[in-house]
Amino acid sequence: MLSSPVDYPALDVEAEWTKLTSALADLLASGQIAIERLDDATLTALQKRLRRSQYHIFHFIGHGEFDQTLQEGVLLLEREQQRGHRVGSQYLGMLLHDHESLRVAVLNACEGARSSRQDPFAGSAQTLVQQGIPAVIAMQFEIADDVAGTFAHEFYGALADSYPIDAAVTEARKAIFAAGFEVEWATPVLYLRAPDGRIFEVDHAVAAPKDVRAAAAPGSAVASPAAAAPQPLTQHERAALLLRSAGTALASGDYVVALEHLQQARSLGASARALGELTAMAEEQRAVADTRAHRRAEFREHLDRAGSLIAGKRFTAALQQVAEALRLNPGDREAQALRSQLDRELAAGELKTPRPSAVRPQAEPHARGVANDESDLRDE
Repeated sequence: MLSSPVDYPALDVEAEWTKLTSALADLLASGQIAIERLDDATLTALQKRLRRSQYHIFHFIGHGEFDQTLQEGVLLLEREQQRGHRVGSQYLGMLLHDHESLRVAVLNACEGARSSRQDPFAGSAQTLVQQGIPAVIAMQFEIADDVAGTFAHEFYGALADSYPIDAAVTEARKAIFAAGFEVEWATPVLYLRAPDGRIFEVDHAVAAPKDVRAAAAPGSAVASPAAAAPQPLTQHERAALLLRSAGTALASGDYVVALEHLQQARSLGASARALGELTAMAEEQRAVADTRAHRRAEFREHLDRAGSLIAGKRFTAALQQVAEALRLNPGDREAQALRSQLDRELAAGELKTPRPSAVRPQAEPHARGVANDESDLRDE
């Protein structure tokens, strides 16, 4: 899907399409991959296309944003007269989730991987994974056209070679790094919910050309060159490897390892730009982790207080604590069950409490008898 709304900064989608098809020319010629282009970048057109055929990958080229107000990732699709339509990732995820053959979403959109510090799963990629897409690849920073082309060629090529998707992303990153992009190789980020990275089973007997199938016939032998003796790494190469491993750790959410490798890379004189970008990413991940840990602790504290209040039969106060816990984590089953229990306890308590009588109690006789003057009335 290529989206370029007229009321947003113009995108040269034709150039993007040309670069993508050029990068995949050999894979297209060999029959290992097929691409269908969707120019009508509306939700209706996407829904109809998904209904009429089976697809394995959704590749989006266009604008992406992170909505600070909604704290949600959005993609900019089109509506009538090609005007922009900001589509939340929750809605798009529901649409793609119903297409059972779809296994991967590639979001070639700036800020597609960005999330909120308060809710680390609010970005477009994270939300699509939560909606059931097995794997989502997004760009956490703006990516140059030549870098995007290199990534697409190596990534799709590795998938066609039956690489697990995480290994395919790694292959693409290595190709970007080898091309001299010391920071951009860390821009693509993989979000994976499959039990392992192997989400495709490619039939090479169908996909490969005849000459390749003949060369790979059973019983054929291929001579491999003798392994060359390993050469010691230079200081620059060691720093580059540490930067690469830091980026890999960040992609998997392990900011602790990433910061350790970045510190080692700094001592080896690694690129200041690469260090700055990756350190900022690691610090943001640490901030997200700290926020989540604080929220978990606060959530647990509210539930513990509720338990103590329930033991003391203070059900109303306990319900307030459970409500605070659910505000922090609305989907927690323990808190939901506790709220249901408290609702039942409070309802039962109201039934047991007798209602006040409508008959006013009879006044007791006055100790001094009947009032005879105004002073007696005032005293009463």
